[in-house]
Amino acid sequence: MSDSVQETKIIFCNVCKVSTNHVFRARYARPHFNFDGGYVSENYEARAFIWSCAGCDEATFESQLLELNQGEEEWGDYFPARQQEGLRQRKFFQNLKPDLNQLYEDVVACLNNDRLLLFTIGLRALEF
Repeated sequence: MSDSVQETKIIFCNVCKVSTNHVFRARYARPHFNFDGGYVSENYEARAFIWSCAGCDEATFESQLLELNQGEEEWGDYFPARQQEGLRQRKFFQNLKPDLNQLYEDVVACLNNDRLLLFTIGLRALEF
């Protein structure tokens, strides 16, 4: 049996819909040059990571930009985007006509994906 410990990180999983352990799979780092007004700064490093959910094995990509001289300040982002904040669950109606049910599902999906103009149009369509 191997005594090596896998690196893990708690990340919200879009498939499991909860924060779960994600197992480290791969890492890539390279210098990132910041061009500010003709001045080239070599104090940044771009890093990319691949994580997989320990529950469903769904892959998540993480990108980071680190400023090395400022005590490892980092700016990061996940792909696909995490969907835990403000996520609305659809309600189920028993006697709703199929086309109204589809419209309702689309309205909830638009709200969850920050498509506010489409959400507003769909919401107004539900009023009639």
